[in-house]
Amino acid sequence: MGWLGKSVAVLAVLALVCWLRLPAVEAGYALDDYAQLAMLAGEYPLERGWWDLFNFVDGSPGEVARLQGVGSLPWWSAPDLRLAALRPVASGLIAADTWLFGHNPIAAHLHSLLWLCTLLATYYYCLCKKIPGGGQLSRCAGLVGLGLFAVDESLALPLMWLANRNALVCAVFVLLAVGLYTQARASGRMQLYVGSSVALILALLAGEQAVAGVGCICIYELLHKRSWRPVVAPCVLTATYVAAHITLGYGARNTGSYLDPFGETAAFAAAAPGRFLSLFCEVVWGVPAVLSEGRSWVFASGFLAVLAMVAAVFVLPVAWRRTAAWLAGSTCVCILPALASPLSSRLLVLASLWWSCLLGLVLVRLWLAMRTSAPRKVLCVLATVAILAVHGGLAGFWSHVQSRGFAASAAGLRLAASQAPMPDGRPVLIVRTHDIASMLYTARARHEVGHPLAPAWWTLSAAPGPHMLRVTAPHAWELELPHGLLASPAARFFRRQADFAVGQEIVVGRGDLRVTVLQTGMHGPTKLGFVCKPEVCQQLAWLQIVAGTLRPMPQPPAHVGMPLPVPGALIGQVSQTRP
Repeated sequence: MGWLGKSVAVLAVLALVCWLRLPAVEAGYALDDYAQLAMLAGEYPLERGWWDLFNFVDGSPGEVARLQGVGSLPWWSAPDLRLAALRPVASGLIAADTWLFGHNPIAAHLHSLLWLCTLLATYYYCLCKKIPGGGQLSRCAGLVGLGLFAVDESLALPLMWLANRNALVCAVFVLLAVGLYTQARASGRMQLYVGSSVALILALLAGEQAVAGVGCICIYELLHKRSWRPVVAPCVLTATYVAAHITLGYGARNTGSYLDPFGETAAFAAAAPGRFLSLFCEVVWGVPAVLSEGRSWVFASGFLAVLAMVAAVFVLPVAWRRTAAWLAGSTCVCILPALASPLSSRLLVLASLWWSCLLGLVLVRLWLAMRTSAPRKVLCVLATVAILAVHGGLAGFWSHVQSRGFAASAAGLRLAASQAPMPDGRPVLIVRTHDIASMLYTARARHEVGHPLAPAWWTLSAAPGPHMLRVTAPHAWELELPHGLLASPAARFFRRQADFAVGQEIVVGRGDLRVTVLQTGMHGPTKLGFVCKPEVCQQLAWLQIVAGTLRPMPQPPAHVGMPLPVPGALIGQVSQTRP
């Protein structure tokens, strides 16, 4: 296949990807997109620059209190809660969307689609075309791997979720850094070393997963050149970024979903092996990590996945094995940064990229082996069908499922927010909810369609099961939560430890709402007391979430002591994590 033929093949793959992924442009805004729009408009409770849109709360009690006052964080959030990432490149691209297109989600999603096409083109022209040790056949393998990667489920959410576009941007620059480095080692041209360093810097400023890029470079050097002097610059750049990330106060702290490997080393070390196995199995077998998390069979599946990876390396000719070992090692290295986050396919863009390239080599090898004896030909056909079924059919299926689920959940939130039966300009109180989206972003989604922003949007509980609300005074009530406040993942997202004490009081806003812990259990408070300012209580709009919609809720009875049962909310969102 000549240069023109390969270019036509790449363009055909890009055209097919655009056609398959085009429905993503109608996904609209979702989750953290609303917070970032508020930051750019100056409506977020905290001041944030256009370069700092992933800094949701910096861990200081003052910032946590300000966010609690308006409902941008629930009242039970840890006073030192931190959710901040240093991503100025990704932030700048989001800001550029708003400056150029206004609040136009379709244009912003087309921008994301452009980055996906750039990633696929970079995959071939800066990596697959330059794979060492395979010659012409390795370039054909690159085209096969490109097709497998184009339908991978790891690309679904970064394309659907604007705040998660950073995964695509980061992957583009990591590929450029690695590709330019391999070319520099082959030619010795200093300009290529400089270009690789610049690309690595941009990758690090787009997302934390770029720290895996230096691992890919080191593995390449170990297997092919065995000289450590050229990797000093990438290592120093990565170490500088990590040091800046820690020194400037970025990272995660006291959240039940994210684990900071530097600030919460013990908790991270305890969770890392299980998370790695689940993510590794997803890369190799195509089974979503969220389905295998905590399952007893994940260890057996992980062992088989390791055997499959080793077999993928040794089934290749000796001349290809160094390249295959590099791709396999890079796959594992690129899983490591994802261990600090909740399990999700969106974390595996880089790992899936390397793995698909290795599978491309294996498929070309199997195709060549089909020319031999009949029994061996049958085995090669079966292996080819299995690989294509898992990484073509199954991956495409999960990608479709994730895309549809995420789009449906985002549309459901917008519909519930726009049709919420509540008067504008009044503070809102929801007794309980299941998910982070309705807890934090309903008010923002309602504001996005033209309604005034509610002065406060408070959620009393995210605990599972039915609750009982009982009036204790004209402007005070008690809430019983039999399962405990932190019994659900949505509640633990904002506070990992159930370190509440009986009698502890939390003041929300300027004393507008006071919460007192009356009883505690294994999962935190089981009985809470609430006191509201009379002038605020008279304005409250009480809502409840039933079957995914916001409905008016009867205010607590006027007579002291009368109970009001609160049924379990029937709403669930696809994603409850930050990007």
